[in-house]
Amino acid sequence: MVLFNSLLSGQASKDTSDYINFEEAKFGTILTKDKISIFSGEVAFSHKGVHFYADTVYRSDNIIRAKGNILIQQGDSLSIFADSLFYNSVTRQCELYSNVSLIKNDQKLYTEKLSYNTNTKIAAFDNNGTFTNGATWVKSKSAIYDTKSDDIILQDNVYIQDPDFDIKTTRLKYNSRLRYVTFLAPSIVTQNNGTKLYSESGFYDIDKKYGEFIGNPQYKKGADKAIATRKMVYDGLKQFYYLLGDARYQDSLRYVSGESIKYFQKREYFEVDGGKGYAFLQDSAQLLKGKKIQYDKKNNLLKTIGRSRIEDGDNIIEADNNDFDNKIGKGISKGNVILHSKSNNSTLHAEEALIDKKGDYVKAYGKRAMFSIVSDQDTTYVSADTLWSFKKDTITGDTSRVIQAYHDVKILSKNFQGVCDSMYYSTIDSIFRLYRQPILWSDSTNQYFGDTILIFQKDNKISELLMQNKAMIITSPEEVYFSQIGGKEIRAFMSDGKLSSMTVNGNAQTVYYTLNDDKEYTGVNTLNCSHLRARLVDNELDNIKFYKKNDGKYYPMDKANHAQIQLAGFKWEIKKRPLLLTEMRSDSANILMFSLSGDDPNAIPTDIKLNNIPVSGSDKDERIKRPVGKVRKKNGK
Repeated sequence: MVLFNSLLSGQASKDTSDYINFEEAKFGTILTKDKISIFSGEVAFSHKGVHFYADTVYRSDNIIRAKGNILIQQGDSLSIFADSLFYNSVTRQCELYSNVSLIKNDQKLYTEKLSYNTNTKIAAFDNNGTFTNGATWVKSKSAIYDTKSDDIILQDNVYIQDPDFDIKTTRLKYNSRLRYVTFLAPSIVTQNNGTKLYSESGFYDIDKKYGEFIGNPQYKKGADKAIATRKMVYDGLKQFYYLLGDARYQDSLRYVSGESIKYFQKREYFEVDGGKGYAFLQDSAQLLKGKKIQYDKKNNLLKTIGRSRIEDGDNIIEADNNDFDNKIGKGISKGNVILHSKSNNSTLHAEEALIDKKGDYVKAYGKRAMFSIVSDQDTTYVSADTLWSFKKDTITGDTSRVIQAYHDVKILSKNFQGVCDSMYYSTIDSIFRLYRQPILWSDSTNQYFGDTILIFQKDNKISELLMQNKAMIITSPEEVYFSQIGGKEIRAFMSDGKLSSMTVNGNAQTVYYTLNDDKEYTGVNTLNCSHLRARLVDNELDNIKFYKKNDGKYYPMDKANHAQIQLAGFKWEIKKRPLLLTEMRSDSANILMFSLSGDDPNAIPTDIKLNNIPVSGSDKDERIKRPVGKVRKKNGK
């Protein structure tokens, strides 16, 4: 055994000197003149605190060539094994060949050719290599490994395998100490549950199971797909996804889109924000459009924030906020609420609406709720403090609906207008029932009132009015003289919106002003009887039949006391007559239709395609397994 103590240095030196310090070999030849040395047999030398071991070493000035069982040890944690070595002591650059293994604590790198600098402590390979870090394996064509920071930059055909996921890409940075992946090129992450994640850049923390995928990120798991243009955040511990930038999500049951989407996978809960635009959610039962949508898939809860539109089968709801529990079928809409039924072409306006989908009823109120029914000829509007709409029978399948209005009711249509305290309307017979001080007006001259008024329709037009108890009809074209007919009950029959005939039953009374051919008033007739029938032409009395007459008088115009001959209960309430749609609701309340258009679901892209990353070679586990040898101690001990 040949022992060296600075034999080639020319002077005693320490390991940290600029000289190569040969310490041990079995055989050696030194050519002083040519500055060449050859050593063999368990050769050990050191330079700058780094220890080298080999079977054979050739030294020429500052160049070392070594073969057989190469071992480099730097510090207490780093060892490199190889079959051969080229070392430049000036640049401190090592080139290692064949069966190369770099080991640092639990981190191991395997390749066939490795460059390593003992000064910068940076290793690199360019002809395929495998890096292991516990249960995580990394393969690539080339890599640069900074052993000080534990950062390794991998390039070309990069493949990472972990018990929880696989990654395919063309370039990434991996910190083996922090187990932190930085994506430097388009990448696909495949999780062990079948989930695939794609992005153009970003990072992933393996231990925290947290990542941010930036640049057209995509997600796919079975039928579930998601895509965005800017960023996707994944938190595996919380099972949370966040997509930003034209975000879209699709599964077998629904389609969701918006500027951003938050998805809590375990809770099956969505938060969709439309940003400057609108959020969408579509499933087999409904289509939603709004500024913000919150959807609890597991508990079937739905909430919208900001102006939103819900299309639910036959119904459309638009409001500033919606909050629904679809499991029990109940919810509330708030803020400029508009409900529309497509089947019967009816619309409801209110500030708030309580909705029961299973019970099929709606209670609406706020700023005088308004209900409208559209027909071929006209639109009828009904407003009140509170409106109820419900199906008369939800058990037998009867589809007829009932509308109830309470307090300060107003009715407006082209053919008639009215006011009352409460109203009842059914689609089964299309009869309006007005209660408590109802007043009705038709054309420009007639006012009808009584304790109760029933409005009958035929072909969406008024066909008959029934006034009960203290009934009266007042006609006054110029609102100076008032013709009056009163009684216990009056049936008035209409033709093309005009009064054509009537019957008065019980205590019939009339005050009727007569006209000459020049349409000048000549006098006034008064009459009391039990019953009467009358026919009118162009709102003028054509003939009248009365029964059980007991009194009747005629007064010339200059002899008549017009106030004294008025019937009991006379009241001319023309100021209460609603003439404009703006009078139907409170000031500033909306009377228009939807502010959000309904998007055609077919126009929304519903197919999300996950891009493929070109990575050559097999994706299967091709881990390199080789003996790493025994790590020798410094100084050969």
